[in-house]
Amino acid sequence: MENSLKWAKTQIMNSQQEYHQLFNTKPLIPYLQVVEYHQRQQIFDLILAENIEYRYLNGSCEDRTHLICLLLKKAGFDSGKIWNFAPARYTLLSNELFQIQDPLGISNPLYWGFHVSPYILSYNQNGELETLIFDLSFNTQKFLSIAEWQAFMNCPRALYLQTDLENYLFYSIESYSLRSAKIGNNPVYNIPAIQPSIITGDFWKLAPEETLVQNGLAINDLAMYIYNTKSKMDAAEQNYLSETLTNIDWLDGFVFCPKPPEISEQLHAELIGFYKQRFDFWDNKIKMLS
Repeated sequence: MENSLKWAKTQIMNSQQEYHQLFNTKPLIPYLQVVEYHQRQQIFDLILAENIEYRYLNGSCEDRTHLICLLLKKAGFDSGKIWNFAPARYTLLSNELFQIQDPLGISNPLYWGFHVSPYILSYNQNGELETLIFDLSFNTQKFLSIAEWQAFMNCPRALYLQTDLENYLFYSIESYSLRSAKIGNNPVYNIPAIQPSIITGDFWKLAPEETLVQNGLAINDLAMYIYNTKSKMDAAEQNYLSETLTNIDWLDGFVFCPKPPEISEQLHAELIGFYKQRFDFWDNKIKMLS
């Protein structure tokens, strides 16, 4: 028993040390202009009016968040991004992920390594400063406090940080190694085939010509279009697309890879056409907001 407690204590200490080392380059908490109490509902309604698809829980939280931050900036409100990381993303000593229940049953259970949402700072009725998080995936009626937001992810050991709206996504050891392994597209050194997906504390910003947000939002829309229309498909198509929806990378592959044999030419053209329509919609929206 004593050895077990000693081992657990060592694990926690090592985990904390890794966390501080990996987060030593994390962005500073952004300075945000505080929103007055009476403006809260205005902001909430402004975001709701955009009809951003939030029911597909398998991915693109970073794209929804980025769009909402751009919307608020255009409307004259400051916002930031709050990131929540599961232990498996900040320490080599744990494989614990967030376990989420999907109300639509597309993926149950659903596992996340991280989640991000937009937030604002606002005074409450007593004049106290609050951090308010907008996340329709968890609550469609109101802003959430940090504690309420984290509680939905059922992970007491989760760690969060806040960044400004320009930080689109974080680097992991894996992605950072892949980027650093090449200079001018020429391999400089060989790296292992498998690298840990531990966060480094570094974030990267979107280049003006990048369309990752548009793609992510269109993929979300396509996911729900498939979900809502699959009852009209034949059994083979239903089975194939139901499985595809359980992983956003598979859905992304469906859009950009050749037509799978399980899907008819007509259905494939319909789904790819819908994706392109939604991509163009979001592309025009983001150009208007930028």
